[in-house]
Amino acid sequence: MTPEAIRELRLRLNLTQTEFGVKLSRSKQAVSGWEKGHRNPDRLAVAAMREMMYNLDMEETNGK
Repeated sequence: MTPEAIRELRLRLNLTQTEFGVKLSRSKQAVSGWEKGHRNPDRLAVAAMREMMYNLDMEETNGK
């Protein structure tokens, strides 16, 4: 996932970097590094973010 996509997902979920990190079992510093493009998320974090994105898209599609 691109840094922009990670930030966009977090903002769509209305979460701080700390809250997003907690959901992913990662630190605020890790999330910040991903969003700045300094680090890449590991496979498990990417999979979790993709699932979050899918669920969010489904909720928005269904008007919830």
